[in-house]
Amino acid sequence: MADVQSRAPWDIEPHKSTGHTSKLSVEEPCAVADGVNELVEGVSECNLDLALELVERLRTRGFHLHTNLKITPKSRVDHWQQKAGTGHFDWAGEQVNDAARGAAVLFHAVVAASFQRCTALLDDGLARFAYGSCSQLGTLDLAGCRKLTDTGIAAVADACPHLRHLNISSCHLVTDWGFAQLGQACQKLRVLKACGCDRLGDAGLQALASGARHLQELNVGWCEHLGTSSLTRLAACCPDMRILNLCGCHKVTNEAVEAIARRCSQLENLGLYCCRRLTDPSMHAVAANLTTLQHINVSGCRSLGRAALQAVLDSNPQLHTCRSMHCNVIIGGCLALLDVSCICSKYPERSPVC
Repeated sequence: MADVQSRAPWDIEPHKSTGHTSKLSVEEPCAVADGVNELVEGVSECNLDLALELVERLRTRGFHLHTNLKITPKSRVDHWQQKAGTGHFDWAGEQVNDAARGAAVLFHAVVAASFQRCTALLDDGLARFAYGSCSQLGTLDLAGCRKLTDTGIAAVADACPHLRHLNISSCHLVTDWGFAQLGQACQKLRVLKACGCDRLGDAGLQALASGARHLQELNVGWCEHLGTSSLTRLAACCPDMRILNLCGCHKVTNEAVEAIARRCSQLENLGLYCCRRLTDPSMHAVAANLTTLQHINVSGCRSLGRAALQAVLDSNPQLHTCRSMHCNVIIGGCLALLDVSCICSKYPERSPVC
């Protein structure tokens, strides 16, 4: 780590953090070498006990699992390698930790994995899974894994350089340092969902944006420490942003929204629920710079005026407030905005723009 004087403002010090049933889902049935086929022929799902039994049977028959998880001697296992070479794990909702460490040995190139709401998943289990099987991992869902810390996230970042989609929503123990590791190592990241990661601050988001410059979707809803400095940095670094959720980020300012509108010209979905500091200049900036919006949520933004939001609708004919179309302008709790109307009310003879 660089000394204090030479650090960028977003350089972050590491944060020192404080039943094994599972389902393993794969795209195709497994077919394993002699003496093991009868266990899994035609089966697309197996629990952890079966998965570990497969590994044990292979070992007792003289097959050895190298670190790259290919099996030797070659003989008749080619078909098994082809079928099990790339897999999709789905352990959503299971109470697993050893499962993540153990069952991954069946695969050498996992491309997608879900541990959503696995409340018993710990850093060590996630790290062993990541380093064991995930060099090609593209999608990882860890939402609700509330015991994970920066250590587990750093392991994922280090082991999964091809990661493109990551969901760590409600991982409350992940801090700025964990996000900095993602920005440094996962530069192919396109989608990051981190709603409710309430230890994320300006330094973490700046570090993330500085590395993951190809982000197209970011959900940092209810990350209440985010302010102008990190959001303007995000706008400068990630011009390809399509979906941005800042709902519940109470420190969002006009300056931040103006920067996002100017830099992220392809934005389609903008969530600003309960960003109560916003006033009319933020919406005028959106109207002047964005023409591709498909959805905007300004519920609870009580300082916005009718004319400002009307300007947004006028410049984005895809936005609708009428009952005949799917309403994609959310204005709950804003009495001053009730008279805002989409293009359909002005030109009833014209077919609505979808």
